[in-house]
Amino acid sequence: MTNVPALRNGLAILRTLAEKQRPMSAAALANELGLPRSTTDHLLAEMRTAKAIEHHKTDQKWALGPLLALLGEAYRRTHTPTDAPAGVVPADPCNTRSSAP
Repeated sequence: MTNVPALRNGLAILRTLAEKQRPMSAAALANELGLPRSTTDHLLAEMRTAKAIEHHKTDQKWALGPLLALLGEAYRRTHTPTDAPAGVVPADPCNTRSSAP
């Protein structure tokens, strides 16, 4: 198995922002994930460039960005609700007949 800590840590930041469902400061993200602040800052800057996250200047917090909406829509177009692994929103989250968590 390949070990790519930067990718793993970047994905952990994205997952944390998704699970918390609110913008977070860089310090809060670093603390939550047990990462050095400098590492967190570098990862945030790179993900901002890719539009995976957005920085809110007014409160200095970070939120999920438009790239993730694009990826989510692409996933939904290419998978059926039964394809989704546990914990992933089904293709139609408004469908009350689905077994979404």
